[in-house]
Amino acid sequence: MEAFNPFDPVVNENPYPFYAWLREHDPAHYSDVLDAFVLSRHADVAAAFRDVESYSSAPRGGTPDGVRFLLGSDPPEHTALRKILNRRFTPGAIRVLEPEIEQIVAELTDELMAAREGGVADYVAHVAYPLPVIVIARLMGIPAERRADFKRWADAMVGGVGLDPAGAARAFVEMRAYFLEIVAERRVRPGEDLISRLVTGSEPLSPDELWGFCTLLLIGGTETTTNLIGNGLAALLADPALQRALREHPSLAEAYVEESLRYDAPVQAVWRITRREAEAAGTLIPADSRVLLLQGSANRDPGLHDEPDAFVLRRAAREHLGFGVGIHFCLGAPLARMEARIAVTTLLAVTEHLEQAGPARRICPVTEAEEAARREGRVRRRAQAARPRVRRNPVVRGLRSLPVALTPR
Repeated sequence: MEAFNPFDPVVNENPYPFYAWLREHDPAHYSDVLDAFVLSRHADVAAAFRDVESYSSAPRGGTPDGVRFLLGSDPPEHTALRKILNRRFTPGAIRVLEPEIEQIVAELTDELMAAREGGVADYVAHVAYPLPVIVIARLMGIPAERRADFKRWADAMVGGVGLDPAGAARAFVEMRAYFLEIVAERRVRPGEDLISRLVTGSEPLSPDELWGFCTLLLIGGTETTTNLIGNGLAALLADPALQRALREHPSLAEAYVEESLRYDAPVQAVWRITRREAEAAGTLIPADSRVLLLQGSANRDPGLHDEPDAFVLRRAAREHLGFGVGIHFCLGAPLARMEARIAVTTLLAVTEHLEQAGPARRICPVTEAEEAARREGRVRRRAQAARPRVRRNPVVRGLRSLPVALTPR
């Protein structure tokens, strides 16, 4: 492979054979297309996540006006911000939301069943897409009529990663103006929502810092959760035995969510910049280098798991990097796990049978042809009908739509 390019549509459609080649042949690959080093093995990716002294999350030149942003900061700024926000997202705090989330999922699933035409409805459109938006909007005290704006902004910001920077910039301006207005309003008239609690807390954040947190919650709490739910269901539809096992043993839903995170991670990669010379897989990475950490590849590392390209329900998959690891472990992980678990158990409870509508569109299984291509460092394009409609983005991975044939109980 001359240069790994996650923006290539063929790679973007199914990156896993390319990841396998990188892990085997060039685990600290330098891509001149990206002007970045690409780490693909689990040990190297996990080590880089944890080594905040060598791998910085902060952008080159720092943040505008020195404003602190959780994702784009290093200790001690990150430590201080995380301390403020952690108490709002403990497993105990999230468990309180479970009855409300169950009600939201039940209503959306009813709408899904009612929307069937010829027994078929789009699960992403009716459940996976709106569910996280509704939950985050309620947490933040955002009026229901602004939910469409919420999702539009999140989609544009995520889609701007190397694809539509102008659209991302417009969404950025709109989103910033809206959230700064909300922050100012909650300072005067606080409520019981999350923004009010942060505004009136004992450790004050600036308006820009509050806006940065709102942006993180919006994008991290909607886009990635939508992808987790959709990717997991696609794997479920592709394996009747998996579907039967979950119907017979609903208690396995938590294991299903963990394996979904490992098997087809909603976040495939994150960026870092080296603060000093670092070493990975025997390669020296100079200071001030861009580094792409491939979580999606790390999760498929055969050095960590047997049958890494198979969805194994009872796998002990907690070592996956679907939510990262170390100080940047996803703040909203408990909430995303809960939403995904409730979504799948509710769907299975109201249906007798689920089947992907239309041509089989498997996301991840590696065929013999792809295995041969992996060994040779190339991949042949499979028939488009056998592919999912994935979002064209090298960082997050999810389905644009997922038509499902649903047989009600």
